[in-house]
Amino acid sequence: EISLVISCTEDISSEKKATGMFCSTAIFRAMDKVKAVLPIPGRAATIIKSLFCQPDVSLHAMFMLLALSKNVFYYDKFARKADWTSRWDIKAWDVAEKNLLVIGYGRIGSRLVKRALAFDMNVFVYDPYVDDADIKKSGAECVDNFKNILSKMDAVSLHCPKTKETTDMFSSEEFNEMKNTAFLINCARGGIVNEKALYDALINKKIRAAGLDVYDDEPSTPSNPLFGLDNILLSPHIAGVTQEA
Repeated sequence: EISLVISCTEDISSEKKATGMFCSTAIFRAMDKVKAVLPIPGRAATIIKSLFCQPDVSLHAMFMLLALSKNVFYYDKFARKADWTSRWDIKAWDVAEKNLLVIGYGRIGSRLVKRALAFDMNVFVYDPYVDDADIKKSGAECVDNFKNILSKMDAVSLHCPKTKETTDMFSSEEFNEMKNTAFLINCARGGIVNEKALYDALINKKIRAAGLDVYDDEPSTPSNPLFGLDNILLSPHIAGVTQEA
């Protein structure tokens, strides 16, 4: 078993524009130094890749969006009943041709864009630190001010760090602008979404549902009022963790 502690002391403020608001090449340069000292030849790339597991996080975000859209837990419980007479009270929705806003075009957000486009979604990206041309190459549309298009979005997925800039990025004001049929996914960091405002939005049907992998307090506690709602999908900050990773 190998334990790695990576220390990055570089000032990365000047690299924001080049790497996106959610990725730091300085961190990856620090990991490159680790490769030179790992005692197991051929394992370095695998170990370094596993530290971040970006493909798995983007897949988890897509899974949450699909699970909420198809209302899988409702239908799972329904299928176990002896009475199917009301199954045509349809509670599932298509994702094709729907509008998805991805906040953050880093290593995770960019992968989610690819997955969403494969499901025929209309994808919009907000990342003020990435050149528009790079985003457009992916097939997504660039957004200068995400608040201006919230009322048109069917889903929002967050892929940014928690900073002064992003703390409470989604609170009452943003939820009031969103469609009451919209979904919110957060596989980034707790605190980017104001949990009290999210609870209010969910119980008052300001948005349809949410998927959370991260929370204000971790490990989470049963007393979190969000856990009593049936229009939220939860996981324990495990989006990037798989057997392969």
